[in-house]
Amino acid sequence: MTAGRVRGQNDCTPIGDLGTHPHVHERIRDLTMDVTLGRDGTVSTTQTFTLGVAGIAVRRGPLLNYLTAFQGPGGLILLNELHVERVLKDGEPEPFRVETGDGFVSIYIGSSEKVLEPGEYHYLVEYRSASDWRQSGGTFSAAIDVSGPFPLLPINDSTVHVRLPEGVGFTDLSCSVNGFEMGGTEPGYESVFKGNEIIVKTTRALSENRNFFINFTWPSGGFSDQSQWIKVMKQHPRIPLCAFSAVLLLWALVTLLARGLNRAPVAVRNAG
Repeated sequence: MTAGRVRGQNDCTPIGDLGTHPHVHERIRDLTMDVTLGRDGTVSTTQTFTLGVAGIAVRRGPLLNYLTAFQGPGGLILLNELHVERVLKDGEPEPFRVETGDGFVSIYIGSSEKVLEPGEYHYLVEYRSASDWRQSGGTFSAAIDVSGPFPLLPINDSTVHVRLPEGVGFTDLSCSVNGFEMGGTEPGYESVFKGNEIIVKTTRALSENRNFFINFTWPSGGFSDQSQWIKVMKQHPRIPLCAFSAVLLLWALVTLLARGLNRAPVAVRNAG
């Protein structure tokens, strides 16, 4: 999740670990995404999906990519500090490694020493991140790129569940879904509001070239202060240092000027 669109990096990286055209049985199905927004500004996400493996596009496990950069105060680029908590395959802990790129995080799932047998595997990925929401007046806005982080494989079906704190309701919701495997006139998704929760489901299979974005807004009242200046000081330490240096320089100039003004009357009296 991020303010504005969250873009996966799979359009810039190979499918799985080979970069070849997928086999007909290599698909993603039963994709679910459960997102919980906390009043303290934390975002907890659980993703589950079943991956069909045929040894062509995916051999050791899926490669997932998440955008972590967003625009902060003054146009500065900040990171949402995404942290992967666990990865499971068929209910058991699965090895993974995380690589940090320029504004995104890549999660390589699976062992480099083990090739998956053809078949279907059920994965669970849990991660947490700090808020990167946009604030305008008394409203927060955010977006979720549902399909972007995943390998470029067809997605049979997907469901997204977004949950706000108790007593907080959504003020707006919009979805953008395209890249269906087969044509149709309906939007391709359906949404349901349940108090502080929304559920969005696709109604048609998506091809490997697809987009699925969810945008929503909610009142900012009751949430912790969302000032991003703490992130600025942590991620751009030179900026506070430069500001401090500028203050010291200004103080030194003012001190020198004051001393010069104090000496001027003495010089005049001596001359008289």
